[in-house]
Amino acid sequence: INSTEVIHITMSNFIEKKQADDISNWFRTVCKVKVGDVTANFPGVLALDYHTPVSEALGVLEELEIQSVAVCGPAHSFIGAGGVELISEGKQYIGIISIVDLLAFSLKHEDYMTQKISDAIGSTNESMTLWCEDSHQPLYFALEQFVKGVHHALVNDSKDSAVPIKYLAQTDILRFLLEDTTALPHLELLLVQPVSVMATRSVVPVFLSTPLPEAIALLVEHSALPVVNEAGVVVSNLSASDFKGKSTATLRATPGATVQDLLLHQCMTLMEMHQPLTISSTACLF
Repeated sequence: INSTEVIHITMSNFIEKKQADDISNWFRTVCKVKVGDVTANFPGVLALDYHTPVSEALGVLEELEIQSVAVCGPAHSFIGAGGVELISEGKQYIGIISIVDLLAFSLKHEDYMTQKISDAIGSTNESMTLWCEDSHQPLYFALEQFVKGVHHALVNDSKDSAVPIKYLAQTDILRFLLEDTTALPHLELLLVQPVSVMATRSVVPVFLSTPLPEAIALLVEHSALPVVNEAGVVVSNLSASDFKGKSTATLRATPGATVQDLLLHQCMTLMEMHQPLTISSTACLF
């Protein structure tokens, strides 16, 4: 489930049920919560220089346990992804690279580990644009890009903060809303909605025996994949975070490597595989 999509759809249903004279008051309430309220105490964005090798970038992602990182270069030397120009403190932000971008990049370049990280920008639809938000933008309207599949954006807070550029992820928004369910007036409606109302799309599984290149190609198109055995029983799950670090890159280069090989690389036995988290279709969303 894309949780920001859940919020957006529920809001649409909410408006349909509201009387016309109530909508203006509702919008005034919505606009009180800004993007900057979410990022108020965030540190400055971590950005890697554009010529950082992919191998080094993978090491940073693994060490810091993160799934994406901003890419920058000297000011006025680049055009940001999608034509977006964001310059601060002598740096020009070019784009945001995720593990999924690096996976997609690796499918097309055998020597991808030695390539510049900037070359991987645009490997997925999401990274073809440098997604940005102003800290004064109402939070609800900023959700629009996240609803459409964007997982992260840079926040320009240069007017009010000593830390001008910050990183905002979809999970940061969800964490903020969970801690303050009054931030958006319609959120209380979500508390009683069952998962089945929103979980309407079929999942795409992979088998333990699926070759890694095939699994990676599917993962580029989907945020996560259930892993099933030959009997069709779900035994684990596969996500982009499973590919952090340089060690998995070596495994991916091994001829004949499968999903099972990757999962065993992360644990000692099949019994130790991280079991998939499942919930009942009748469970409440929050």
